[in-house]
Amino acid sequence: WDPDMFRAICPGKSKRIGREHWLRGLRYAQKLFGSPYVYTGLVAGIEPKKTLYEATEELTDLGIWPLITPWWTQGGTQFDGHRPPHPEWCVEVTEKCVDLVVERIPQFMEKDFFYWFMGGCYRCDDVVIMPDELRARHAPGITA
Repeated sequence: WDPDMFRAICPGKSKRIGREHWLRGLRYAQKLFGSPYVYTGLVAGIEPKKTLYEATEELTDLGIWPLITPWWTQGGTQFDGHRPPHPEWCVEVTEKCVDLVVERIPQFMEKDFFYWFMGGCYRCDDVVIMPDELRARHAPGITA
Protein backbone atom coordinates (compact mmCIF):
# COMPACT_ATOMS: atom_id res chain seq x y z
CA TRP A 1 0.00 0.00 0.00
CA ASP A 2 2.85 2.34 0.83
CA PRO A 3 3.92 4.01 -2.46
CA ASP A 4 7.62 3.38 -1.80
CA MET A 5 7.00 -0.27 -0.94
CA PHE A 6 4.81 -0.62 -4.03
CA ARG A 7 7.70 0.56 -6.22
CA ALA A 8 10.19 -1.72 -4.47
CA ILE A 9 8.08 -4.89 -4.24
CA CYS A 10 6.18 -4.51 -7.54
CA PRO A 11 8.65 -2.81 -9.89
CA GLY A 12 6.97 -4.12 -13.06
CA LYS A 13 3.45 -3.20 -11.97
CA SER A 14 4.70 0.15 -10.71
CA LYS A 15 6.39 0.93 -14.02
CA ARG A 16 3.78 -0.43 -16.44
CA ILE A 17 0.56 0.37 -14.59
CA GLY A 18 1.43 2.64 -11.69
CA ARG A 19 -0.21 2.93 -8.32
CA GLU A 20 -2.31 5.97 -9.23
CA HIS A 21 -3.69 4.33 -12.39
CA TRP A 22 -4.61 1.24 -10.33
CA LEU A 23 -6.45 3.42 -7.79
CA ARG A 24 -8.20 5.37 -10.58
CA GLY A 25 -9.39 2.06 -12.01
CA LEU A 26 -10.80 1.05 -8.64
CA ARG A 27 -12.63 4.37 -8.26
CA TYR A 28 -14.07 4.00 -11.77
CA ALA A 29 -15.23 0.45 -11.04
CA GLN A 30 -16.85 1.70 -7.84
CA LYS A 31 -18.85 4.24 -9.84
CA LEU A 32 -20.02 1.49 -12.22
CA PHE A 33 -20.79 -1.33 -9.79
CA GLY A 34 -21.16 0.27 -6.34
CA SER A 35 -20.62 -1.18 -2.89
CA PRO A 36 -19.85 -3.85 -1.94
CA TYR A 37 -19.11 -5.28 -5.39
CA VAL A 38 -15.69 -3.70 -5.93
CA TYR A 39 -12.64 -5.08 -4.22
CA THR A 40 -8.91 -5.33 -4.66
CA GLY A 41 -6.31 -7.68 -3.32
CA LEU A 42 -3.92 -6.61 -0.60
CA VAL A 43 -1.03 -8.85 0.34
CA ALA A 44 -0.57 -9.22 4.09
CA GLY A 45 2.88 -9.86 5.48
CA ILE A 46 5.16 -7.48 3.63
CA GLU A 47 4.09 -4.21 5.23
CA PRO A 48 3.27 -3.57 8.90
CA LYS A 49 -0.26 -4.23 10.18
CA LYS A 50 -0.80 -0.51 10.60
CA THR A 51 -0.27 0.03 6.87
CA LEU A 52 -2.86 -2.63 5.99
CA TYR A 53 -5.35 -1.04 8.38
CA GLU A 54 -4.72 2.38 6.80
CA ALA A 55 -5.20 0.87 3.34
CA THR A 56 -8.45 -0.75 4.45
CA GLU A 57 -9.70 2.56 5.86
CA GLU A 58 -8.79 4.50 2.71
CA LEU A 59 -10.30 1.90 0.38
CA THR A 60 -13.50 1.52 2.38
CA ASP A 61 -13.88 5.31 2.42
CA LEU A 62 -14.21 4.88 -1.36
CA GLY A 63 -16.67 1.99 -0.98
CA ILE A 64 -14.02 -0.55 -2.00
CA TRP A 65 -12.99 -3.44 0.21
CA PRO A 66 -9.68 -5.30 0.32
CA LEU A 67 -9.39 -9.04 -0.10
CA ILE A 68 -6.57 -9.83 2.31
CA THR A 69 -4.21 -12.49 0.99
CA PRO A 70 -1.33 -13.73 3.15
CA TRP A 71 2.03 -13.31 1.49
CA TRP A 72 3.83 -16.43 0.37
CA THR A 73 6.87 -16.82 -1.80
CA GLN A 74 7.48 -18.84 -4.93
CA GLY A 75 10.71 -20.39 -6.04
CA GLY A 76 12.73 -18.46 -8.56
CA THR A 77 11.60 -15.03 -7.36
CA GLN A 78 13.69 -12.44 -5.56
CA PHE A 79 11.91 -13.43 -2.33
CA ASP A 80 12.49 -17.19 -2.63
CA GLY A 81 13.02 -18.52 0.90
CA HIS A 82 11.79 -15.38 2.66
CA ARG A 83 9.67 -16.14 5.73
CA PRO A 84 5.90 -15.69 5.28
CA PRO A 85 3.85 -14.23 8.14
CA HIS A 86 2.75 -16.48 11.00
CA PRO A 87 -0.82 -17.81 10.74
CA GLU A 88 -1.82 -16.01 13.96
CA TRP A 89 -0.62 -12.72 12.49
CA CYS A 90 -2.69 -13.33 9.34
CA VAL A 91 -5.81 -14.17 11.35
CA GLU A 92 -5.41 -11.03 13.48
CA VAL A 93 -4.95 -8.80 10.43
CA THR A 94 -7.88 -10.40 8.59
CA GLU A 95 -10.20 -10.05 11.59
CA LYS A 96 -9.31 -6.36 12.04
CA CYS A 97 -9.69 -5.62 8.32
CA VAL A 98 -13.09 -7.35 8.24
CA ASP A 99 -14.08 -5.28 11.31
CA LEU A 100 -13.20 -2.12 9.38
CA VAL A 101 -15.00 -3.25 6.23
CA VAL A 102 -18.18 -4.21 8.12
CA GLU A 103 -18.16 -0.89 9.98
CA ARG A 104 -17.65 1.20 6.82
CA ILE A 105 -19.49 -0.86 4.17
CA PRO A 106 -22.52 -2.37 5.95
CA GLN A 107 -23.67 -4.11 2.74
CA PHE A 108 -20.71 -6.44 3.28
CA MET A 109 -22.85 -8.35 5.79
CA GLU A 110 -26.04 -8.49 3.70
CA LYS A 111 -27.29 -11.91 2.66
CA ASP A 112 -27.18 -11.17 -1.09
CA PHE A 113 -23.57 -10.11 -0.90
CA PHE A 114 -22.66 -13.10 1.24
CA TYR A 115 -23.96 -15.50 -1.41
CA TRP A 116 -22.37 -13.49 -4.22
CA PHE A 117 -19.00 -13.53 -2.49
CA MET A 118 -19.32 -17.18 -1.50
CA GLY A 119 -20.32 -18.13 -5.05
CA GLY A 120 -17.06 -19.96 -5.59
CA CYS A 121 -15.85 -22.94 -3.66
CA TYR A 122 -14.44 -21.63 -0.39
CA ARG A 123 -12.39 -24.81 -0.10
CA CYS A 124 -10.54 -23.69 -3.23
CA ASP A 125 -9.41 -20.41 -1.67
CA ASP A 126 -6.18 -21.95 -0.51
CA VAL A 127 -4.42 -18.86 0.82
CA VAL A 128 -7.31 -16.48 1.46
CA ILE A 129 -8.95 -16.68 4.90
CA MET A 130 -11.27 -13.71 4.51
CA PRO A 131 -14.16 -15.89 3.22
CA ASP A 132 -13.80 -18.02 6.35
CA GLU A 133 -14.00 -14.95 8.58
CA LEU A 134 -17.07 -13.69 6.73
CA ARG A 135 -18.71 -17.11 6.94
CA ALA A 136 -17.98 -17.33 10.69
CA ARG A 137 -19.66 -13.96 11.26
CA HIS A 138 -22.56 -14.25 8.86
CA ALA A 139 -23.50 -17.89 8.60
CA PRO A 140 -21.57 -20.09 11.01
CA GLY A 141 -23.75 -23.09 10.17
CA ILE A 142 -22.76 -23.18 6.49
CA THR A 143 -20.31 -25.98 5.81
CA ALA A 144 -20.50 -26.45 2.04
